[in-house]
Amino acid sequence: MGDGVKIEPAKPEPDHDLAVIMNSIKMNSILSFLFGIVVLLTAKCSLVVNDPQSDGKYWVFGYSLLLLVSFAMGMISIKPWLWPVSMISAQLFASFAFSKGDLNQMPIGIVVHVIILIPCLLLGYLGCLVGNKKTRFPKRRCR
Repeated sequence: MGDGVKIEPAKPEPDHDLAVIMNSIKMNSILSFLFGIVVLLTAKCSLVVNDPQSDGKYWVFGYSLLLLVSFAMGMISIKPWLWPVSMISAQLFASFAFSKGDLNQMPIGIVVHVIILIPCLLLGYLGCLVGNKKTRFPKRRCR
């Protein structure tokens, strides 16, 4: 005891649990941004139009997929707002890239993307509330 020798506690091994991976902010941001671009590019290729968001099939299939993913990721992610914001931001940037330099509609595009973000955010937080009751995170705060 009086030797002055410090005993360091053992370092815990990294936890490779799915919840730890999904709660990584960088991983969430990158995956959700890429997912948003993939949904828009898939719609663009399958609909063969310049702006897929002007077609009704995008709103039936693509936007519904974004809503579903927002809810599902809200159930397991600590930050339920991160997936919807990143996905819709990716779609905003991709739609500006598809515009081929015609940026006079940029202000209305930003407003439209903010409006379509609201249901995604609400479903993300609803998923967080449902996830608190259904998953192993009963005391998790939705922030």
